[in-house]
Amino acid sequence: MEHDDFTRLKPSEPATVLLGQDRHHFGRMQDAVQFALETAADEAWVITDRGLLAPEDLPRVAQKLSA
Repeated sequence: MEHDDFTRLKPSEPATVLLGQDRHHFGRMQDAVQFALETAADEAWVITDRGLLAPEDLPRVAQKLSA
């Protein structure tokens, strides 16, 4: 995801966490990112309407969403 996309992320948008073969659907992106960080930060990917968030992006996204 490009830097400009990070600035447009909204905590209330839906998102899905991909963790191995499992998918976890969340009504709020903020909840999805928090779950991913707490469960398996180095393996979880998050799918949003704006794109795919890699595991290494999640700490930065969590900080942006909580601001």
